[in-house]
Amino acid sequence: MNRQKIMLSAWNLNPFLHIVAENKDREYVAYCGLWYNEKTDYAYVEPVCTIPEYRNKDIGKAVFLEALKRAFSLVAKKAYVISDSYF
Repeated sequence: MNRQKIMLSAWNLNPFLHIVAENKDREYVAYCGLWYNEKTDYAYVEPVCTIPEYRNKDIGKAVFLEALKRAFSLVAKKAYVISDSYF
């Protein structure tokens, strides 16, 4: 099984917390995945990504903030952001 299928079959996957931004052609341009376990007060943010030609337009920031807003509406109190940058 590939990594994406494993991730999407996770018991704690909540589609409400996975935010996608689309362009006018309905193609995905940014994504934020957020994981929240009701047994903890942590939300785990991973991954956040934006297609290169859409970067520096605050689209990634918007999907990130929407995911956090939704997690906090589910009573998350803290967010843990996993980050890896490529240059």
